[in-house]
Amino acid sequence: MNKFLIFLIIPYFFVAQNTIQLELSTEIRSVPKTGLNGNTIRGPSWVNTTFNDSVQTMFPKLLRYPGGNTANYWNWNEGWFHDQSFLDTILLPATTYTLPPAWANVSYIDTKPIRFQEALDQIDSRGIYVLNMMSSSLSGQLIDLQNAIDSGVVINRVELGSEFNHDNPFSAIRFPTGGDYARECNIWIDSIKTLIPNVKVGVVAGNRGPDFSRAWRWNDSVCSIINDADALIWHMYIYMHDADTAFTTQKVLAYPFYRVPLYEKWRGFQDTIALIQNHDIWITEYNLFDKTTDKRFTNTWSHVLILAGINHKFLQNDLVNIMLQHNVGGIFSNFDALDTQNNFRKRSSGYSAAIWNKQMWGMNYAQKIHINANLLDTVEYQNNNGLVNEVVYSQLYGWKFTNLDQERTILVNISSDTLLIDASNILSPNSNWVHWTSDSLLAQIDSISHIRHDTVVGNQNILIPPYSISSISNECFNDIDLDFICDEIDNCVNVYNPNQYDFNNDGIGDDCDGLKTSIFQKSKKLIKVVDLIGRESIKQDYQIKIYNDGTVEKQYILE
Repeated sequence: MNKFLIFLIIPYFFVAQNTIQLELSTEIRSVPKTGLNGNTIRGPSWVNTTFNDSVQTMFPKLLRYPGGNTANYWNWNEGWFHDQSFLDTILLPATTYTLPPAWANVSYIDTKPIRFQEALDQIDSRGIYVLNMMSSSLSGQLIDLQNAIDSGVVINRVELGSEFNHDNPFSAIRFPTGGDYARECNIWIDSIKTLIPNVKVGVVAGNRGPDFSRAWRWNDSVCSIINDADALIWHMYIYMHDADTAFTTQKVLAYPFYRVPLYEKWRGFQDTIALIQNHDIWITEYNLFDKTTDKRFTNTWSHVLILAGINHKFLQNDLVNIMLQHNVGGIFSNFDALDTQNNFRKRSSGYSAAIWNKQMWGMNYAQKIHINANLLDTVEYQNNNGLVNEVVYSQLYGWKFTNLDQERTILVNISSDTLLIDASNILSPNSNWVHWTSDSLLAQIDSISHIRHDTVVGNQNILIPPYSISSISNECFNDIDLDFICDEIDNCVNVYNPNQYDFNNDGIGDDCDGLKTSIFQKSKKLIKVVDLIGRESIKQDYQIKIYNDGTVEKQYILE
């Protein structure tokens, strides 16, 4: 097979001649909650605090329990799979409900709901819980939910089963049609919301299968029958096959611009579809599914950039308000974010989660960044029927996230050029940039040494490396004196001086070179010290000093 991908990335190899002026879209959307699928059946247990600390470095707002199709076999009381002897009684006489061999041979670890909640508390995250509609009864699951709540588990979001829209024999027997599933869901939703009044409920969605198959137009059946569901659940994987190893670099990195819109259309998740407008979309599983013989793209920097493209397309769907990458950690380099066999180091999925989740954490609003038209490019993909699809994509794309007092931004450059950026129209002057790159697009990420992150401060004349992700914020890398002037540009690092006075223009703040004392304070007399609300104060805290010449100083006194 031919290999056309560029292996080495040389930062700043070629700088685009023209400065690229960034602008924001006038359309504003809410920021989806991000996180990870929480399948940990191969270890470690959620009682492992070192593992939990590692998960926290990926800033998941939500973690999913028990994670994936394991939920359809799950015994909540034990925090593990139902015994096969119990499963044998579920779908008789039609067939025997069999636990997959890959799971049947996994040794038990403690993954009870309360263990998961304890981990959530440590990580500062929240749970989304997949209920067992396959091998548990409604009455049994209500008892499980009540027991979990009584033990201290906080349940705000639940999913009703997993991937029942797939054509497998057990799903087809349990729910012969989407309508059968929806009618059963109505009963469950009514009971669950009686038990947990404010809970949000998601139902399995997604048209899946050929015309006139069981899952063809699944969403039509579900949405026309379902009553009080809050969200439709979508699982989305981009597949790469052996034929795709001949892709150019551009075709690899632009692939999400082709596949995600197709899957939206095929699975019935376009935000323009009238039928689904009363529901949110919860994407509770997504990733790259590398089915190439040599796992060409798995756990590489290309993998990270493909996930960036997927995130970008998800954000363009206004109904999407949950994005959970698959999976939190384990032994599979194709999916798992943390390598649980090597000190929980991050794989490509882990770097993707850490970068994107951190930027979106605690943010309320999102705006797409408008990019100059000269950065648009075109690639062609051929489908299974030989039809050629021409896809237009942007070589530079990104989003700005904001709340009341913070702003964070992501820019992704999937071109081979170093780009010169002017972001003065959308970012504050003291914005802090981290450029994430790698020395190779296809080398396996097996240590931090494969990932570079270079920092710069400003909003003009910023160089964006090729094949990079830039995370930007108005928060300081360091601000030791808490004056909201980042140490990187603070003219008096260890002293609170938000005004940055520099009488002699020597680059050293007057508070540090003694000029303020000698010039301004010789004749001044301190007459009062008060706190922020005017009370006289001598405590080690924010202080306002009032002098006899009418001047006022604000200080933050550290212990």
